[in-house]
Amino acid sequence: MLKYISRRAFISTAISYLGTTAVLAEAPLSSLRPALRGADAPKVVVKSADALVRASQVSGRVAFAVANAKTGARVEGMNGNVSVAPASVTKAVTALYALDVLGANHRFRTRLIATDSIVGGVVQGDLILVGGGDPTLTTDGLAKMAGQLKAAGITEVKGSF
Repeated sequence: MLKYISRRAFISTAISYLGTTAVLAEAPLSSLRPALRGADAPKVVVKSADALVRASQVSGRVAFAVANAKTGARVEGMNGNVSVAPASVTKAVTALYALDVLGANHRFRTRLIATDSIVGGVVQGDLILVGGGDPTLTTDGLAKMAGQLKAAGITEVKGSF
């Protein structure tokens, strides 16, 4: 029989007990899902940009612009004609450096490479994602790449991804 309990045994037993009590907890009495609001529900009133800036008590000049990314149309702004330094000067320096080194026409490339042949839509080896350092690559971009694989007839990968 054990004469002492190790710290590891004590902690793992305590965690197991706490996990068990959470599982045995009662279910909520009402749904946690948000309830739909009817047409007669009050509309949310959003403060104006001026009111938000005043309430924040930010010192110095504040200027911003919000534009629709697809159309370029200005949605909202404040002090749009005022020259102020960007919120992060480092971003501007990084952008200038990238333009100087890479050039304005540079495009990052992310590629998919198969290590073996493709037979009947099946990659016989591994499928490798070769990143090109694209800072704009998102899960949407990866989903688009997956869609392109499917459109090309790829249905399976025998190896690893």
